[in-house]
Amino acid sequence: MVELDDEPVGFVQRYRLSDNPDWQRVLAPSGAPPAGAGIDYLIGSEALVGHGLGPAIIDAVVQDTWVVYPEIEAMVVSVAEGNRRSWRALEKAGFTRLWTGTLESEDPSDAGTSVVYVRHRIDGPPTDPPA
Repeated sequence: MVELDDEPVGFVQRYRLSDNPDWQRVLAPSGAPPAGAGIDYLIGSEALVGHGLGPAIIDAVVQDTWVVYPEIEAMVVSVAEGNRRSWRALEKAGFTRLWTGTLESEDPSDAGTSVVYVRHRIDGPPTDPPA
């Protein structure tokens, strides 16, 4: 849950793509990196949309993901092409458009044209120090 001034205002969840092989296969044609993670999010009040809260929430989750999951190379998000507010929030949070097309998914929310966005870890995946 996302809270603002101790009031619930939204929801966000993250997941490693490798933990959901079916979704990883659906995203594969988009070029989504296998060592990626995804997020789902929403703001529950229309009055709070359009004030920068979405990009701030998304960025905070991404930053935390880099710490909690050092093996994750990139964050990947699929949104309906017509959901301009969502993909604009992703762009403002540092994501770039990776692919546009129809996902081969059984989930009705994936029907129609989807846009897949990616944000790569800037410093790259962790490496072992030299011996």
